[in-house]
Amino acid sequence: MALSTAFNVDGDTWALTNHVQDALRERHRGYLPPGSCELVPLSPALTASNALECTVLAVVPTMRVPEDVSWNVDLVYECTWNLLSALWRWNRGERPEGAQRVERVLMTGLGTGWGRIGYERCARQMVLAALNFARGWGERPRWDDVEGRVEEIARTRRL
Repeated sequence: MALSTAFNVDGDTWALTNHVQDALRERHRGYLPPGSCELVPLSPALTASNALECTVLAVVPTMRVPEDVSWNVDLVYECTWNLLSALWRWNRGERPEGAQRVERVLMTGLGTGWGRIGYERCARQMVLAALNFARGWGERPRWDDVEGRVEEIARTRRL
């Protein structure tokens, strides 16, 4: 509810939730699976309502309902990768006409509340996903080419 409070429009704390649910219903028949990412442009009223003047909200679910998801060993890595992929496509031009590039991202830990994913595992997987995304995977990588990165990811599972 913290985001809904921060983005309330004329006292309506459901304004952000309703806006996002409308977008998800239109683009995904109302359901965005855990690990996915959808960038939702905010209405002028929602943009004006928040102190940071955010114009886009990234919806990155880590669970269907509030529950322990710590068993999912790569969840944070996958969510972060999908967020970065969505931002990359958006900034390459796959965005609504008139929408601006996303230059800054403010986010919390993924799955660290109800999901019970430890802060250290979350942070390491987020950083590792960002590092691997920045490095890229090369042209037509083969299994031998990715073994080192797979091991890097596996080491974060033990945290």
